[in-house]
Amino acid sequence: MKERFLLHYCNQTNWRLKNVEKHAIDPGWEVGTYSVCHPDIRRYTDAGARIFDVVAKDGRGVIRSAFVVTKVRNTSDSRVLYFDEFYFADEYPIVLPGPPIQYRKMKMASWIRKYNRSSPWVDIIDNYIKYRKGQKPKSIDSKSWDYMVSMSTRIRRLVKSRKSGIAESAKRKP
Repeated sequence: MKERFLLHYCNQTNWRLKNVEKHAIDPGWEVGTYSVCHPDIRRYTDAGARIFDVVAKDGRGVIRSAFVVTKVRNTSDSRVLYFDEFYFADEYPIVLPGPPIQYRKMKMASWIRKYNRSSPWVDIIDNYIKYRKGQKPKSIDSKSWDYMVSMSTRIRRLVKSRKSGIAESAKRKP
């Protein structure tokens, strides 16, 4: 089982929210995709992999959410990862040792060797709440969730439109 920590930007005032200015799309809890961030990692991630979404909270790395990749779809430059459910830190997040930046793309095997600990997956299952894709975590208020989802949707459409425009212009070139 491959497991990996991936560091993301979060909202400056609420670590549970995505940062819609710098990092609005991934993880896509609202649609069950991981499709833009870390393309070099997505390229080699297969179904069954566990992804740990890490953000900085009070200067420490914490696991905000986690999911198991259920399906992958190859794209021209990487892969889209799909998940049907995710675990979310509605209560107290798991605080990780060391500086948050090291969790940018850290493999679980490296973390286990470095910190002599086991994977936090069991702790997540025991202490986080499991949601279906599209379901709003209880710790996020509806107004914030709706805004975050609308911004993510808008940006997803722009990315898709830009990619299809580039593909169309490439087809027209002699």
